[in-house]
Amino acid sequence: MKARSSGKTLAVDIGNTNITLGVFQDSRLLCSARAVTGRRTVDEMEVVISALLAQRGVALSKIAVSVVASVVPDVTPALVSALRRHHRTVVDVNDPKARALVPVDYRPVASVGADRLANAVAAHQMYPKGRAKIVVDFGTATTFDCVSADGVYLGGAIHPGVEISAQSLFEKTAQLPRIDFTPERRAVGKDTQSSIRAGLFFGIVGAVRELIRQIEREIGPSYRIGAGGLAPLVCPAVGGFHAVDADLTLKGIKMWFDKFRASQVA
Repeated sequence: MKARSSGKTLAVDIGNTNITLGVFQDSRLLCSARAVTGRRTVDEMEVVISALLAQRGVALSKIAVSVVASVVPDVTPALVSALRRHHRTVVDVNDPKARALVPVDYRPVASVGADRLANAVAAHQMYPKGRAKIVVDFGTATTFDCVSADGVYLGGAIHPGVEISAQSLFEKTAQLPRIDFTPERRAVGKDTQSSIRAGLFFGIVGAVRELIRQIEREIGPSYRIGAGGLAPLVCPAVGGFHAVDADLTLKGIKMWFDKFRASQVA
């Protein structure tokens, strides 16, 4: 049974590594939570989402609306079905009507990940008008999303990133261990673990600096925004970022939904 809601909105970002949940009251993000992305039954998905929100004092049944952005099509149906047990309104921003609200200069348009478009929406609405934006999102891959001064998604770059690089080293070598990523102060490691961490950390720092340099040669000086869970660790070492917001994608999903809802009323 669908209980009376509290006016809150649940934004869900289904990524390749994590499913990230964000509970909003109007435009304010109240709390967020993460679960490992994986195929689950509808019942399992409902249990996971309910438990994560309950840990943060939020009842799933008390949320008014949920909005989903996914880049993992196999996981989406079970999650959406679980949400529909509680919410009368469940919006998938991959719906063509929702995607049409974000101007895109990329081909084919449908190939742009919903998370990248959400970043573009948030960057354009939250940060200074009249300036191009570059969003560097440190997720499973590190993505570089470019937004024109008037809000058009221009494309960008995709880099393997820290998580993919660390996983590849572990899987493709016989003796290198799996490690947790942490910033290193020295490039010369004194043991295997610190050597891997140095390569991952200074490798991503250098890659981000160079890709931003090349991008700005093409689109001009831009407002630089770091996003994703690793952004607070990497962006200070890269330097030159104007803003860092680990929750930018969730905020963009919510803003995208608000645009969609307004378009349906008009």
